[in-house]
Amino acid sequence: MAQTQTPITLKSIERNGWTNFARMANSIINDLCNAGTTNANSGYEMIFPASFVDQEGAQGGFTAKAVLQSQYKVDPLSPDGASDVDTTIPVGGTTVPMQPYRILIDASGISPSETDHGEIRMYIATPVQIDDKGVVSVEAVENGMSRHSGELSCGVSGTSLVPFVSYNFADKTITSSHPTVPDAVLGMANVKSHPFSYRLTITNRGFALVIWKEASDDWGNRFSWVVCQRLVAYDTGTITDTMKTGRSPVFCMYSIGGGNPFNSSVTPQTWATGLRPAVFRTSIYGANPYFDAVDIDNAGNSIGTSETGINLMRLPQIYRFTVRERDVVRPTFPVNACIHSLDNNAVVNPFQQVATYENGKYVVNLPQNFNSDRYVYKDVMDLVAYTAADVVPQWTEVKLDAIFTSKNYKYMAMHANIPNNSGMRIMILTDESAT
Repeated sequence: MAQTQTPITLKSIERNGWTNFARMANSIINDLCNAGTTNANSGYEMIFPASFVDQEGAQGGFTAKAVLQSQYKVDPLSPDGASDVDTTIPVGGTTVPMQPYRILIDASGISPSETDHGEIRMYIATPVQIDDKGVVSVEAVENGMSRHSGELSCGVSGTSLVPFVSYNFADKTITSSHPTVPDAVLGMANVKSHPFSYRLTITNRGFALVIWKEASDDWGNRFSWVVCQRLVAYDTGTITDTMKTGRSPVFCMYSIGGGNPFNSSVTPQTWATGLRPAVFRTSIYGANPYFDAVDIDNAGNSIGTSETGINLMRLPQIYRFTVRERDVVRPTFPVNACIHSLDNNAVVNPFQQVATYENGKYVVNLPQNFNSDRYVYKDVMDLVAYTAADVVPQWTEVKLDAIFTSKNYKYMAMHANIPNNSGMRIMILTDESAT
């Protein structure tokens, strides 16, 4: 039976001035669900709770934790809502199984009136791992450690995970809950002096979200972002029937603390004086990608094996994983998206980069070269793009005419990932139209 829903038209939203994470999470939940009309599940469908109160609602009924599920409006292989009794969907003269995924956003540990701490945790997995009440399955990693399936985080083992974005006001100073993550916790003395903003783009193939601390752009690590989508063909910008009838992977890529490729000692002040970090870390992946790293100096020489630990946290904080496939209903472990490793391709370059042609035009890159555990794909991720931070200023609208054969794209240039607007600049899609 053909789907009755109509795929949504791209919607991009920016909201500013958030001084409470519960209220910001509630607003993001609203925007993900209401891509068309208010409270109508016109984007992602709310599974839990049954209904929500908007960001001005009473504290007692406040929704800061929600389970959302993809439906046909936002994903071509998802059902017409959870009540859809069909198990297959017609594609190109055949039928394929429904393949929805779920998003859990959780800031429920924060009162809507609190302004001095909190965190937002996000999980993207399948209905098998995220149940109808917002409970997420736990999976073993190695050596007795564990993590929640599909969690957007750094590391493993429960509370030691660095969440998608959080405050830490334990001593009312700028702090970090993990010394190897450059201010990923985004602590500060008083949140009302440092409000947060977000930009969210929702499309018929997934979503992208950027959250940042306002007026802190010179640091290069006061923001986090995530994109989850089905890939599009590199030449047309559409999801092909071949992709839909194949293993049909959904890919997620995310960054905590901006994806700064250097260590936690980097500040705008030390960067400006030319005191660059002497060491960065890369992985020589062993059997487990969370272990076996080596320290490399600026000349590329090995200077010793790192201590046993979660050494992926020493790398640029940009990760990717496969949310699901047609016949695989669990997410893979996140791997670093910036380096080639065993059975995993790098898909993005987080370092300072050359991005201009001889004629003065500059290059905008789309994340590509994605692979699952079994297959590699020539299709690309198009809800985010990136380029050298010094060729496009922040908040610039970047127009890419005929980037594909049938579309004109507009991206908003967001933050740079190295202090003083250097390194890589991430961009988020804000408009797509037929040529």
